[in-house]
Amino acid sequence: MKHTAPLLAALLAVPPAGALAQEHETASVEVEVSGRLSAMPLSTVDPDTSLIGRIAAIGPAGHIYIGEGTGQEPRPLLVLLNGTGGSGRDLVEALVPVADSAGIVLLGLDPRRENFDAVERFFDDLDARRARARVAWPAPRFGKDRDRIDETLAEVFRRVPIEQGHIGLLGYSHGGSYALMLGTANPQLFTSIAAISPGILVIPAQQAGGQAIFLAHGREDRVQPFRRTACAMAPRLRSFGNRVVFYGHEGGHALETESLMRSVAHFLAPDDPSLVAGNGVGCEESAPD
Repeated sequence: MKHTAPLLAALLAVPPAGALAQEHETASVEVEVSGRLSAMPLSTVDPDTSLIGRIAAIGPAGHIYIGEGTGQEPRPLLVLLNGTGGSGRDLVEALVPVADSAGIVLLGLDPRRENFDAVERFFDDLDARRARARVAWPAPRFGKDRDRIDETLAEVFRRVPIEQGHIGLLGYSHGGSYALMLGTANPQLFTSIAAISPGILVIPAQQAGGQAIFLAHGREDRVQPFRRTACAMAPRLRSFGNRVVFYGHEGGHALETESLMRSVAHFLAPDDPSLVAGNGVGCEESAPD
């Protein structure tokens, strides 16, 4: 599908159904596993029509929404990850009007605890002053959430025709941090990643690169530093060969409507040049936080 600047304008005219905010708290986790997911879209699926037109629980970690006008042909899938204490269902509800308009499938995922395991493990290590958390670019340690997500995606692929090669991750706050972790660990599945106001960049040291990544951050954010995302995360992700778009906006640590809509537009058309209009990053002023 071909989308240009008019698509962004149309998406910005569709308000999300709600707003969300969270902050961080750590917890311990037990199991060390790889971030690699095994679930992949199937070539032949008998569509489960009972899922159409409503938000429904699916798998051990998800809520799905398929618009009534979506039809039974394979559709793009956008996977949503909320911040600390938030739910994936909240993000699905916020984007229902957009899903109906753009013809995409939404899947909101929830962690076992307040944050996904890999985020919690990093902060546990940081609080305990472990060396692995204090290097310039730590590596993720995935826990049981990876298994729950893999199982949920497998069930989605069994019941819903999904367009292979058009699956994206979109996360807010530490959901954005986890989107970068899980997404870069699985380039075979996720072609695009969007992180709004992410807090940390803890990603695999060996990457295939080549993914389309959208980063957005508010300049007045007092929870997660703007310059960390703009001046450290973006260049680091580009160094792996990813196509990174950064969008800076006014405001603080909140799920700002325009950033959310630009994230969806990036998922639909990652090379649309209008996504970066008026960026004004200014990383040359001083070292990043």
